[in-house]
Amino acid sequence: MKRYIDPITGYEIRQYTFGPERNAKLYFTSENFSPDDKFFYFNRRSAEGSRDGGCYRANVETGELERVTDETYRGFAMDRRLDNSRFMSMANCNNAWMFRR
Repeated sequence: MKRYIDPITGYEIRQYTFGPERNAKLYFTSENFSPDDKFFYFNRRSAEGSRDGGCYRANVETGELERVTDETYRGFAMDRRLDNSRFMSMANCNNAWMFRR
């Protein structure tokens, strides 16, 4: 992770990804952060033939990245249960995952 201070605002900027891959936030209706705000989730699209694409989570403090799906991943949603706890479900036409954090 690279950290620097914006010279105009004085805010700390953190860059979590580097390289030629396309990294993007989740769809605007999906929650990007874990319930405890320790992680955020993002999509990675890699070059044709690469197998490192999928959904990743980044540790906000350390910058450590962890892939949480395989490269066949194509969709994401985070929902809230009636008891106010959150769960995530990921699905595509071939696979489906659900896990609690």
